[in-house]
Amino acid sequence: MSSIRNKLIVLFGGTSIVVLAMAAWFSFENIEIFRELRNSHIQSLFAKNVETMDRMAIKFEFAAQNIGAGASILRKLKHLNPELNLETEVKTFLLAIYENLPESVGGGFWFEPKQFDPNQTLYGPYVFRKDNKLNLTWEYNTESYNYIKQGWYLTALPETWDRNQKREQKTYWTPPYQDTVSGITMITVDAFIHDEHGKIIGLSTVDWELDDILAKLEQKRPTPGTKSFMVDIASDKIVLYGPDSTMKLKPAAKIPWLSSLKPTANQTILTTIEVDNTLYHIYYTLTSNGYLYGIMIPDAEFMPEVIEVERYGEFGLFITFIVMLGAMLALYRSIASPIEQLANTVKKIGEGDYEARTRITGTDEIAGLGQALDRMLDERVKTLVETEREKEDISNSVIRLLEVVSQLSQRDLTVKVPVTEDVTGLIADALNLLTSETAKVLRGVTRISESVASSSQTVKSQSDIVINSAERERQAVDRTASELSNAAEEMQRIARLAQTCNNSAETAIETTQAALRTVTSTVEGINSTRDTIKETEKRIKRLGERSQDITVVVNLINTIAERTHILALNASMHAASAGQAGRGFAVVANEVQRLAENARDATSRISTLVSNIQIETVDTANAINAAINQVIDGSRLAELAGEQMMRTQKTTAELVDGVRQISERSQNQARVSVELLNRANQIQESTQQTSDQLRDQTTHTNRLVDLAKELLDSVRVFRLPP
Repeated sequence: MSSIRNKLIVLFGGTSIVVLAMAAWFSFENIEIFRELRNSHIQSLFAKNVETMDRMAIKFEFAAQNIGAGASILRKLKHLNPELNLETEVKTFLLAIYENLPESVGGGFWFEPKQFDPNQTLYGPYVFRKDNKLNLTWEYNTESYNYIKQGWYLTALPETWDRNQKREQKTYWTPPYQDTVSGITMITVDAFIHDEHGKIIGLSTVDWELDDILAKLEQKRPTPGTKSFMVDIASDKIVLYGPDSTMKLKPAAKIPWLSSLKPTANQTILTTIEVDNTLYHIYYTLTSNGYLYGIMIPDAEFMPEVIEVERYGEFGLFITFIVMLGAMLALYRSIASPIEQLANTVKKIGEGDYEARTRITGTDEIAGLGQALDRMLDERVKTLVETEREKEDISNSVIRLLEVVSQLSQRDLTVKVPVTEDVTGLIADALNLLTSETAKVLRGVTRISESVASSSQTVKSQSDIVINSAERERQAVDRTASELSNAAEEMQRIARLAQTCNNSAETAIETTQAALRTVTSTVEGINSTRDTIKETEKRIKRLGERSQDITVVVNLINTIAERTHILALNASMHAASAGQAGRGFAVVANEVQRLAENARDATSRISTLVSNIQIETVDTANAINAAINQVIDGSRLAELAGEQMMRTQKTTAELVDGVRQISERSQNQARVSVELLNRANQIQESTQQTSDQLRDQTTHTNRLVDLAKELLDSVRVFRLPP
């Protein structure tokens, strides 16, 4: 009973915890819903502020571009009529633009030197707002101010920029700055003025006061303590900083947490920071003009509704717990007493008191359970007597069944179990059926065992024959593999020998080719020598012919000498006949005579020399002819040798080709022999595996024969009906 009581206590306590948990969950779920609604509301207000900023930025950029377009038109008018004074038109144009742009504190257009008016270096009208009225001034149109050197001008158009080149953007936003003339802290959007050729000739500007930006943002604060901040990413300057207005225009790096923020366009990021011991919830993003914009909400103002819900939720949980505790106590008392009465009745029945009853009255489930238990006990007492009688009959039938089962355990399947009408009759009938079917099965098993034994013996005989054949085949394969191995080695040696012969033959053909080239060079040298000798023969013949000419000249000289001698004799005779007067002439005649004799002697010696030269020339010519014939014979022999060498080269080439073919075929045959050897080895391995498998099969077949005999012996121990 104490166990049931404990279980009820646990049940009621668990139920209370579940209910409280559900109430807490519901409370927390409401808190989360409030958080999401509050967060959505804040993000919506923040998005509206960002949208206002972006819309105003787009409006200012559009206005600056319109001013630039109007300034370009005014410039064209000035160039068409240089004498035209356009100050009135300029003022009317600018005032009209800024009338429709009340958020701007001023602006104008600014031309490059002498671009608007060739006679005027600078041209920059400026409109500003004072006491809610628009005014136009030319004070900035001076060289002392020199707007071209100002930071807001250089941001969009640096001095080094080629004016014929377009800039990457149509508009540029300046970092926040304090105007040196008006003292207003502002940011400026710059647009470009182009001439008809696309050249940049100036800028148009629209100024936006930072205090005006802050005022517009403060109008839509989510909470009274919300503070705004804004940073120019490009220059890292603080535009606005709600917690400390003195930080305006100072580097954002002076506030570490502010410089650590990484904004993303079109995405609101939520984070938390602690500033001056106050926890803030930060919403921030990146505006269209490149500024980091965000808001800071104190933690105490972030979600006040959630704090109220949490406070009232805790009080509601406490009240719920008290109510649940009272209800559980009442429920426990209404359940514990009837269950205790049921437990006592069951305990008495377990001790043998079959007259015990619960006698619980009522209409609830526990009362119904007690009444059902009483009816069950009344019916149970009636059936006890009948059960005892049936139990005795069943015991007798079981004894008979055990006797029959004992006979069956002695492997006597001819026994029949007597069938009675009690519950054991079905068992007896089933045993008889089991015995009959078992006998049939065993008779079939006997026949199958005899067939298996016979077939196993036949398979064993055939397996022995196959094993013997496989062994003979394996031995033949081993011999074939050994012979193929020897043949492969021999083919390898033949291939190497053929390769050596091929190399020697190639060397021989190279040597033959060198010898042929030598013989060819020899033939060419002999032919050259023959030509030289022929030329020498011709020259010697011409020398012989010239010697004959010398002989003619010598004969002529000899004739002249003889006639001179005769003339000298005649002169001597005439001198002698002249006496003393012809003595001098006689001396001359004697000298002439001696000269004639000397000439005759010289011509005689020359004639002899020429004759000797002619004889030697003839001998030399004959010798040269003989040499020419020998050279011709040698040339003919060299040519025959060359032809023979060519035939030898051709034969050697044929021999080399044949040796090469023999080498290639030997190598192919060697590869084929190696492949055949590999295949023979594979066949050998396969044959060995087949032999091993056949041995295993024989072992299994022998085992199968033994098992068939054992099965047959095991079945024959049963005594089967006929």
